[in-house]
Amino acid sequence: MQRIDQLVKMLIILIVGIVCVRIGLVSKEGSKTISNLLLMLVNPILIIMVYQTDYDPILVKGLLFSRQTHSATLPLFLNM
Repeated sequence: MQRIDQLVKMLIILIVGIVCVRIGLVSKEGSKTISNLLLMLVNPILIIMVYQTDYDPILVKGLLFSRQTHSATLPLFLNM
């Protein structure tokens, strides 16, 4: 549910941005500057925040299992 709330917030921000450009509150150059800021600063922060989860031993076991599977099957694909 938390991710849906974040998506709704992003949609609202997007709509506000479109309205600001349409009514002339933000120029085309300003729009490009805001887009670059979002792309280079806000997007990476959002990605990091989404992947922060509480510690769960089951997740660690799954991660170790996937690492072992990768290590075991990688030589098979490299010899093809």
